[in-house]
Amino acid sequence: MTEVTPKRKCRECREYKEDTSEDSGLCQPCKEYYHFCHTCYKWVSKENGCRHIGYAEGYGYAGCGSDAPFDDHKESFMLLLDKLDRDLEVCCCHVPLLRNQVTDKAKPREAIKLLRKAVYKHAFSTFFHGYLLDPTVTYDFQSWDRSGRPHVFAVLPASTTAGWLTENKDVEDKLGMGVAWIQSLYRKDDKKANQATVRWIDEWLKKAKKP
Repeated sequence: MTEVTPKRKCRECREYKEDTSEDSGLCQPCKEYYHFCHTCYKWVSKENGCRHIGYAEGYGYAGCGSDAPFDDHKESFMLLLDKLDRDLEVCCCHVPLLRNQVTDKAKPREAIKLLRKAVYKHAFSTFFHGYLLDPTVTYDFQSWDRSGRPHVFAVLPASTTAGWLTENKDVEDKLGMGVAWIQSLYRKDDKKANQATVRWIDEWLKKAKKP
């Protein structure tokens, strides 16, 4: 007697199919439009997914929740730090978590240190409208205080990222994974990703001190 494979309802197309996966709840055709987020531990839409996975020019999907290994992001992230060190602007605002570090005379290097401190505290996130290298974007770096309130501690002007593209036509491909990485970090969502980020920043700061 032939064993009949039970049909399951696909959560995307809503049809009952034999190839619907039990773990994802998706049939094979629909599964092509999803990927698994290793931070959320669930299948998310590629079009309207979570912040832990982003599209990196020249690579594909990247970020702390993607299939890409953490270390694959490192080189691109270090290049991004080079750009941020030159162009990131520190805000003169009250940030309880980092109050002793924020000054109106702070140079970009101080912003990198603020970034490290926020990530180390599992209190970092970014706020933006679109992709970092889109010239219409306002890109904010945020820290979160203990009451759960975000505070912008540094900003990257949209005109600045537009300037990066004119400096080097390949910059979008080179920075793609670093951009996807920093955008994927969100507070305590992925502590291992935060720890890796702190290690990379420490390595970058050590090299930056050398003449």
